[in-house]
This record gives sequence, structure tokens and C-alpha cells, in this order.
Amino acid sequence: MTIAYVEPLAVAYRRMNAALFRPFDLGKWFAIGFASWIASWSGGGSFNYQYPAGSDGDKSATFKEALATAFPQLGALWDDPWWRIGLIAVGLLIVVLGILILWISSRGEFVFLDAVLNRRSAIVEPWRATRVQGNSLFLWRLAFGLITLFAFALLSGTVFVLSAGGRIPHSLADVAWVPFLLTLGLVWLPLLVTALYVDLFLRHFVTPIMFRDRCTTTAAWRTFLPLLRERLGAFLVYGLFVLVAHIGVFLALIPAVLLTCCLLGCLLVLPYIGAVLWLPVSYTFRAYGPEFLAQFGPSHDVWPRPAAERENPPDAASPAL
Repeated sequence: MTIAYVEPLAVAYRRMNAALFRPFDLGKWFAIGFASWIASWSGGGSFNYQYPAGSDGDKSATFKEALATAFPQLGALWDDPWWRIGLIAVGLLIVVLGILILWISSRGEFVFLDAVLNRRSAIVEPWRATRVQGNSLFLWRLAFGLITLFAFALLSGTVFVLSAGGRIPHSLADVAWVPFLLTLGLVWLPLLVTALYVDLFLRHFVTPIMFRDRCTTTAAWRTFLPLLRERLGAFLVYGLFVLVAHIGVFLALIPAVLLTCCLLGCLLVLPYIGAVLWLPVSYTFRAYGPEFLAQFGPSHDVWPRPAAERENPPDAASPAL
């Protein structure tokens, strides 16, 4: 079969046009914009090293001494037990807030998805109805994020040791920084691309399957993976197409920002308000994944409406705004 990339995006755009502009309802924009906004929120001890016996301990500073030299005020604060407790408390607070934001974002994914798939602006009802799916997505994201972070740290540490001759360096001067940074970039690139693709497939395909089947994240991956293995090339191209489409949108946005003397740009960076203004774009790309997935057959169609309506969505023949 021929895989289409432009047509599903065009149908997603027509869906957005019908939902947001026909008719235009400011209240609906603010409600769906809120769902889009919360969905987008997704993002002690010290090191001390002793020189081995026989090493030249005074040839240069250790890492701890180097850090103390570079940041003397931070070192003084850390030596104060009350400041140390405060810094640890702030660090723990940041971690807790990060986890809370990830949970809200995971629940918000299904609220926004409900707005797109069911073409409505409800908030409370889908938040409650998709509680199991939202919590499952949160736990899966948290586990995947920790595994990815560990993989990045492990690779970085390995490359760091290798750049110092295969041993833990005595000082910062023992590290070959240029080879280290170049090698680190080459090692990070495949892992980074893989992580980005996993996140893309999760949001664009797995979560719609979760929404349709009311299943967990792992169960939805099991449904999606056979198709992904069969059509891997098509889905890899999909990721590149989404990247190019986003770049095109941002390039088209530059003249609009300049024509408004940067007022539009200032509004777009405001929390919530920016999400409302950006809603036509976020809505279109939220609908794009399900539209792309639907072309692989009825078993992959997550739209709750009949297939005939999917082929000819409301106002599809109307001029695009």
C-alpha cells in the first residue's frame, strides 16, 4: 500500500478548522487550550577522590578542589550545615515538582486527546474517565525517563574514563576534553534520536490506542509494535515529516511576529495564553497521528466516529482558513 503523509495532515487541518472556526467559540478555545497547555508540561553525598599510592598528589587540583576554586561561595555555603539542609530541601522540592508536573501532563494528554477525537471541550469528565490511562502513562514516562537518564550517565561516564586513558582521572587536566566532547556527541546521538522517536510514537500513536481501548501503556505498545515492525521505514519517515512540518510552521511564524512588532511572540511565550493562541497548530498535530494511523486499516483507526465521516470530515470541502 502507498503510505500518505500530506493527506492525513490535510485532513487533520480540516478537522481543526471545523472544530475551532465553524463556528468560532472563544469559550471552547480557552477550554481546549487549557487541555493543550497542561498536556505540554511534558519537561547528599559528595564526590571525594583519593590519589592512589605513589601518585603526584600536588601536581594539580582534584575535582573537589577545582570546583571549590571555581565556585568558592558555593563551597562555603555547602560547608554550612543549615545551608546544606536548605540546598538539599530545594533539590528535593524540584524533584517532587517535576514528578507532579509529569503526572499532570500525562493526565492532560488524554483530556486534550478527548477534545480532538470527540470534538468537544470537556475537562472534568475526560480527566476522570481516563484516570487509569493517565496514571499508567505517567508511570511509564517516569520509568522510561529514569532509564534514559541512567543510560546517558553511564555512556558519559564511560567516555569520560576512556578519554583519560582508561582510568579515573586525578585532575581536570588529565582529561582530553576535545576528544571527550566529540566522542560524547557521537555516542549520545543514537540514544537521543531513539528517545525522541519513542516519545513521538508514544504521544502520536500509543496514547490514542490507550484512549480507544481503555488499556494501559504497555498493552497499547503491544498493539502498536507489530505494525511498527512491519512498517518501520514509514514511521521513521513520519518522524522526519513531523520535524520538517514544525520547522515550516516556525518559519512561517517569523513574519507574523515581525509584523506585530514582536507582540505576537510575547503573547505566545505567556503560560496558557500562548497555548490558546497556538491551539490551531497543536490541535492539527494532535489529530495528525490518529489520521496517519487510520490509513493502515480499521483495526488501527482510533477515531470514535464512523469511517465514512473520517474520509469526509465535517466542512472538509469548505475553504481552509
